Amino acid sequence: MRDADCEGSQSKIHNSQFAIRNHSAYTLVEVVFVVVIIAIIAAIVIPRSRGSLHTRYLVYTTTRHMAADLRLARRLAIAHGSTNSSGYSFRMIGSVPYTGWRVRDESDASTVGIDKTVPSGVSVSGTQSAITFSTIGEASYSGSDLTITNTGTPTVVTYTIDVIQATGHVAFTES
Repeated sequence: MRDADCEGSQSKIHNSQFAIRNHSAYTLVEVVFVVVIIAIIAAIVIPRSRGSLHTRYLVYTTTRHMAADLRLARRLAIAHGSTNSSGYSFRMIGSVPYTGWRVRDESDASTVGIDKTVPSGVSVSGTQSAITFSTIGEASYSGSDLTITNTGTPTVVTYTIDVIQATGHVAFTES
C-alpha cells in the first residue's frame, strides 16, 4: 500500500511541476507575433541604413581614387622629369559639378590611362580644375580645393582633398 501511495504522490508532484513550467512558456502564436513585428521593423530600418552606408562608401572610394590619381601625376612628373620638363597634371572634366577626371602628360597633352567618371550619387566641386606637378613634385596649386560629397538630401558625408604646393603632398579629410 505504501508503494501505491508513493506513486500517487510522485505523480502529483510531476504533474504540478509540469503545470508550472507550462504557465511560464510562450505559445506559438505569441512567438510568431513577435517575430513578425521584428521582421516589419527590420524591413523598414535596414534599407535606409544600407543606402547611407552605400553612399558613404561610394563617396569615400571616389575620394580615394581621385587622391591616388593626384599622387600618380606627381610620381610621373618626378620619374619622367629628365625627359619631360612640362610635368603631369590632374585635370577635372566638365564644369562644376565635375563629371570626371584624368591624368595628363603636359609635354604632348596625352591622357595617361583612361578618363575616370564621377559615379552617380556623388558630386565633385572646386574652383581649381587642373593641378600640374613639376619635375620636383611641386604643385601648381595648393589648398583645399576639391570637395567630394553625395548628391541629394541629406548630405551623408563630405571629403576634402588638400594639396600642399611646395611638396605636392596629397591628403584628404572627412568634414
